[in-house]
Amino acid sequence: LANDITNTSGCISVSADMVDLNCGYFNITYSTTGAGYGIAAVGRSNVNISNCNITNGGSFSSPSDGIFFSATNHSKIENGTLTVFSPSGNNGIQITGSRNDTIINASISVSSGATGVVVLGSNHTIDRLTSIGISGSSAAFSVVGENYTILNSTGQSASPFGGVIIR
Repeated sequence: LANDITNTSGCISVSADMVDLNCGYFNITYSTTGAGYGIAAVGRSNVNISNCNITNGGSFSSPSDGIFFSATNHSKIENGTLTVFSPSGNNGIQITGSRNDTIINASISVSSGATGVVVLGSNHTIDRLTSIGISGSSAAFSVVGENYTILNSTGQSASPFGGVIIR
């Protein structure tokens, strides 16, 4: 990116394979008045997202995830900061129906029932993730599937529902 981006709904939709998106630590503010994703990739392969500061702009519409991967394989999210103030069902990062993805060196804060990271699928790696649920029934991260590697990561929650949920 060359500058900050703000949009009332979604901001960036990745519609090709083999994409490297380096945000250069610029800010992406998405979903200021309606539902949308900060960055979304659906049915893609080899998508690399790095150096992004992503914030939900305040909409309580769903879905409103910071980064959303669906059926997006062999991809990476690296060096990101995400802040999500949203209701239940919205997440900092959601990876669903995907394989062989990596989250590395990310910091996520969520509140009001949102979850920092939700990963559904198989063969994913999470390394150096800090995810904090700061209020409400927020969970730090939830991992469902098989063959995960989780290294050097921290999950905290202000909720009795748990900081880290692994099924």
